[in-house]
Amino acid sequence: MDNKQYNALFSFIRNIANDVLVHAFEKGDYKKIILPFMVLR
Repeated sequence: MDNKQYNALFSFIRNIANDVLVHAFEKGDYKKIILPFMVLR
């Protein structure tokens, strides 16, 4: 897998996760989950 394919796949997965997770947590809970998501990124 070359770098272009990897970036496209990564962006695709990240966009899906972003769409799903934005509505899964309340705004006040963001600070509890931001560090684990930064580590994943």
